[in-house]
Amino acid sequence: MGRVIRREDGATAVEFALIAPALFLLIFVIFQTALVFVAEQVLDNGVATVARQIRTGQLASGNAKTLVCAEISYVISCSGSSFFVDVQSSSDIGSLPTTNLVNTDGSYKSSAQNSFGTAGDYVLIRAYYEWPLVKIFGSLTLANLDNGTRLLSSYAVFRNEPASTT
Repeated sequence: MGRVIRREDGATAVEFALIAPALFLLIFVIFQTALVFVAEQVLDNGVATVARQIRTGQLASGNAKTLVCAEISYVISCSGSSFFVDVQSSSDIGSLPTTNLVNTDGSYKSSAQNSFGTAGDYVLIRAYYEWPLVKIFGSLTLANLDNGTRLLSSYAVFRNEPASTT
């Protein structure tokens, strides 16, 4: 009986079985976090591209949500109410809003505006997307909204160039 207890055959398999759940959990958390970061970067790039086009007068009007969506649709789904874009302009930077447009339950506090302004105006673009998540382990999640999603946001504030828009 003593020889059976001292045998080490299969010890590696038992050790792996003990460590594997934590290892796979860690890999899943890293993967999900990386996806969130990629989506946020894509949203930032889409907003920056549209902001540059508005700032230089290439876009004087249009639906901001459609314009940003054209830049990000390869990663982010623009359908439904989970994607929201607000564009506001003013001749005075102090009058641009500074509040968050999203409640903790994921609903929006106001309807989207679509004002690109004119030459010399200050413009604020705010884009929000509710990234769907998978619960990692029990209640462990990357969600920051009550509805179990992660709010991604991107902002751009700039002054339109003093050029004529065509």
